[in-house]
Amino acid sequence: MNKLLRRFQMNRLLQRFQKLLEQLLVADSVEERQSALDAIEQFLSQHKSKLVSRLATISPSHSVIQLLHQLTSYALLENLLDDIATVQREQSAPSRRGAGDVDTFSMVDKPVSPPSPAPAPADVPVPQDAEEAEPEAPVEEVSRSAVPRMKGEKTSDQVYFTAYYPRNVAAERRYALVAYAHLEHLHDLIARDVEKFREELGGEVPQPRQARQSAAIKIGTPLTLMIECDEVTFEPQQLTKRWDGQWVRYLFDFAAPSTLVGELITGAVVAMISGVEVARVKFAFEITPAEAESGGGVATGLNPLAAAKIKLEEAATPMYQRIFISYSRQDSKVALVYRAVQEALGNEVFMDSYSIRSGENWRAALARAIDEADVLQLFWSPNSAQSQNVRDEWDYALNYRCQPTRCAGFIRPVYWDKPLHPPPPELAHLNFRYVPIDDIIEGTPPD
Repeated sequence: MNKLLRRFQMNRLLQRFQKLLEQLLVADSVEERQSALDAIEQFLSQHKSKLVSRLATISPSHSVIQLLHQLTSYALLENLLDDIATVQREQSAPSRRGAGDVDTFSMVDKPVSPPSPAPAPADVPVPQDAEEAEPEAPVEEVSRSAVPRMKGEKTSDQVYFTAYYPRNVAAERRYALVAYAHLEHLHDLIARDVEKFREELGGEVPQPRQARQSAAIKIGTPLTLMIECDEVTFEPQQLTKRWDGQWVRYLFDFAAPSTLVGELITGAVVAMISGVEVARVKFAFEITPAEAESGGGVATGLNPLAAAKIKLEEAATPMYQRIFISYSRQDSKVALVYRAVQEALGNEVFMDSYSIRSGENWRAALARAIDEADVLQLFWSPNSAQSQNVRDEWDYALNYRCQPTRCAGFIRPVYWDKPLHPPPPELAHLNFRYVPIDDIIEGTPPD
């Protein structure tokens, strides 16, 4: 009877906590979010010990755990996940994943808890989100047991980014793009892991593309990889996983329509923390007829101009270093947070109110800064849409900085209030990306 009573009380505890999380998730205003956070903080002050013990024993697919992972931009809840992971490590040794935990090729990502300690060498674990089904040819299991783990959960790792994708894509056929966030010395392990996706990559494993710049990321930090590609739809378009201190796989699948046959498709895998870009891996592939065989490398008989462009695209592209911020003064709060994050990542940021010297011709300074920038970060809102200065900046870029390419890849517009305020026709060819800036403002910029 006492055991049943305790179980009933625990279930009630979870239900109350779930309702509080749901209230935070649907909060529309800053006041509502703060009220929900205060209620959660008060609840945790009374029940945290019991709650952590219970949450450490339930399935990662439980609705409460799912909600926690959706709300990791709040430090209070991210710390709670860290406490749960600590209890899980203390209570049980790691074991090989069961059949119920594997993902499928066209997967929807599940939240990933911080990693458990490495098992004994005799028990070789499957890497995060690994496929249980064996490929046709035997592939060596990739072990984490020999990989040294960082000593402290709060340690920042230097994380690198690598992507594998087919260079030739037959129309109407499904393919994979496999991306990894990993420690620098784990390239060989990544290369062995990607072998299991040989068929989805077109029948052979192509040469990887790598981002030249890395990012310092704390263990347990939610890390998002998003696909930027206007012509081809990827499923999913973005995935968020928690950095586990070693390596994390992100799996995307896609199929190109037959209307694109003969086209050279370009895009990028963008790594983001709290909505801020930290690395970028460009990709390019040619669309071939549906009956054509597809594989790695540049296709025989490909137009020499297209072949040259593919080779150029496959060269490692450095992460941008000089950023020009174009914004309305009424959106200064957003721009200042972005500036702080980018400078913390080591990038040089031009922001008019900080970068123009007293007495300097400010219009000439703006033009020179746009000429020297690697990226014009356009913060788009009803305010910036009405700002003549903002219009002058993007108009200058279109007509003087990168007229031949229409500034594709140079002007990067983002917006944070839905719906998107309609851009002018001159910018209609650019991808306006939604970024929940409120999460950055209310959270802590990444290290």
